[in-house]
Amino acid sequence: MTDHYQKIKNIFQKARSEGRDFLLEPEVYQIFEVIGLKIPAHFFLPRGTTISDSSLAQLPTDKVVVKVVSPQILHKSDWGGVKITTKDKDHIGHLLTVMEKEIRAKAKTAGFLDSLEIKGFLICELVPYENIGLGTELIYGVKLTREFGPVLHLGWGGKEVEFIHRLLTPEGTGLTVLAEDKSSLDLEKTLEKNPIIEKLCRPFRGQSPIIKASYLVKTLRNLSSLCSYFSPLNAGAEFSIEEIEANPVVISNHKQVALDGLCRFSSRQWPRVHPPPEAIDFLLHPRSIGIIGVSKEMNIGRIILQNIINAGFPAEKIMVIKPGMKTIDGCRCYPHLANLPQSLDLFIVAIPAEKTPPLIEEITLQQKAKSVILISGGIGEKKGTEKIEQNIKTLIEKHRQEKGKLTPILNGGNCLGVFSSPGHFDTTFVPAVKIYPSPRPKKRLVPLAFISQSGALMISILSNLPFLQPAYGISIGNQIDLTASEYLNYFADRDNILILAIYLEGFREGDGWRFIQAARRFLQHPNRVIIVYKGGRSAFGQEATSSHTASIAGDYHIFEQVMKQEGIIVAKNLRQFQQLIMGFSLLVGKRGEGTRLALITNAGFESVATADLFQEEDVTLSSFSSPTKAKLNEILAKAEITQLQDIRNPLDLTPLADDYVFTQVVETVLKDDEVDGIVVSPVPMTTALNTLPPSSPIKENFTKPGTLVKELIRLFHHDSKPLVVNIDAGEVYQPLVDFLQQQGLPVFR
Repeated sequence: MTDHYQKIKNIFQKARSEGRDFLLEPEVYQIFEVIGLKIPAHFFLPRGTTISDSSLAQLPTDKVVVKVVSPQILHKSDWGGVKITTKDKDHIGHLLTVMEKEIRAKAKTAGFLDSLEIKGFLICELVPYENIGLGTELIYGVKLTREFGPVLHLGWGGKEVEFIHRLLTPEGTGLTVLAEDKSSLDLEKTLEKNPIIEKLCRPFRGQSPIIKASYLVKTLRNLSSLCSYFSPLNAGAEFSIEEIEANPVVISNHKQVALDGLCRFSSRQWPRVHPPPEAIDFLLHPRSIGIIGVSKEMNIGRIILQNIINAGFPAEKIMVIKPGMKTIDGCRCYPHLANLPQSLDLFIVAIPAEKTPPLIEEITLQQKAKSVILISGGIGEKKGTEKIEQNIKTLIEKHRQEKGKLTPILNGGNCLGVFSSPGHFDTTFVPAVKIYPSPRPKKRLVPLAFISQSGALMISILSNLPFLQPAYGISIGNQIDLTASEYLNYFADRDNILILAIYLEGFREGDGWRFIQAARRFLQHPNRVIIVYKGGRSAFGQEATSSHTASIAGDYHIFEQVMKQEGIIVAKNLRQFQQLIMGFSLLVGKRGEGTRLALITNAGFESVATADLFQEEDVTLSSFSSPTKAKLNEILAKAEITQLQDIRNPLDLTPLADDYVFTQVVETVLKDDEVDGIVVSPVPMTTALNTLPPSSPIKENFTKPGTLVKELIRLFHHDSKPLVVNIDAGEVYQPLVDFLQQQGLPVFR
């Protein structure tokens, strides 16, 4: 489509030469033709000129649509700038006079009559089209977002588009995807279960399909390619499409016709020199560490130093910038950065924000470190510090452009620090006793990297999961240099990481797009998962306000839809985020082959409530095979439970089931090929089960051999199917929960 892009570039250049950053409707029609949308037969009538017979003869219908063309009027219907009349020169001429008079009166009331410029009028055929209720009118729109670049939306259109979209679920509103060079197959797969395809492209209540799905896919693909070319992410493009919209698009004779359109453009570019991914290795697995900001008394720098040592990093490989001292906590001290005898793999900056730019410059110019963790708070967030952040960015990126020079990668600022289990260090500035209980429980090392814009959130969740030890915990703060996408890209090539838990509040310009590209690389490998929680959902305003697309495709809607389409799990809230981290961490190595689940409990309410939850989450309650039913019937008959309950899923064993019976049932169901996974939900108040610790007053002991608790641990570790435990009970059963979790079982409350 190179020739077409040149044609569109010429349209943008002409508009810019006239001082416009938007196109007039006749110009937008030219773009619609490029992407494969039909347009009405029309002609442009400059203001002050008369209509010719030959022009009217081009329009095949008896009635015509008259639309004002003005740089100041984008939504013509709101201004009375769209009228229908008969195809008659006198009728049209009279209508033009009345329309202009009404528009000027409204402009005077609105206070911009002096700047109002009416360039002319568009005279179009009145297109006949299929009227099928919802779905009669569609919208194709692209909005340029600062996070993901251009984002494409196909949905229900018309004048009431925002109202319709407020009533529908996000999945029902249409399709929202990144604008990029997607193949027809990709888009076809994405659209497969979309309501628009269901209504327009398949038989619906006795009505034949009114358009082929391939036509929608072709238009989407062309629009996607167009906007990914005219994008700030494309360094070779002179212009970027800020927004483009065809609304409404109707179906006429099995073809799509765009009746109205708008387009805004700019010359925005998002140039950036990215840090080399391999350099992150120095930050996460350093052979030497330096630190500045350590005090004789306890301060943030001193806590960091002690945390590094306590994590197992050799004191002889740590160098401290501390004038007037030779050693501190067994580490060598040097008066100034220039006195360091070598270039360090990692350097930690824990000094006030205003002192950081000259220090970063000194580290960079003297090539004293390959990576830097910038702890310093307030940078870029406190009013007046924006310049500090920008100076650091400019310095790093400028130096990185100069070939042959060592430029450090930088994590932060405003970050809590980083810990690396493989690297044997912890640069966070919170003492372990403030995070974990004492004595500390035995921790299970899991192939998890926790990347968080908020360090406080990261340690809060880890404090709630004291039995888990992630391989890495990375507080990225302001993302002055290293961003979430850069870390994701790094871990895509690391076999030791299967789970990424990511807390985000926002992206740098265009970094959402890079995040998705890196996520695709990471998820190419089997048994991997990305869990994301997005904070600040309501904090972003709409950048573009002229199009309907900007109002219906809000920032969080875009975030959620784009992530889900890539197979990324989006947590609904922080509680679910924490539960997902725990569940996936403890289910590593389990065989997740389907959604056919079995629920085994001893209470009726658990059966009903959990079955309802399964339905909400689109999970299947598995059917037990005949051999399994026979075996279960035998087990429960001996326990005299079959006279109280039938064999079904969910399976309620009643409070009569003791440790032995409960265990036999779980083991039998685990062996069933019709079952992909099990939820075991024993309500622990029954006296038939050992659910209290040895210290309990009624002499129970859930740790003794043969109890359900001990048997669940055995079955979990000896079977490849996923098994999770649910405990719906109060604090008296926290020892039971703690014991199971410390033995590696995912337990939910």
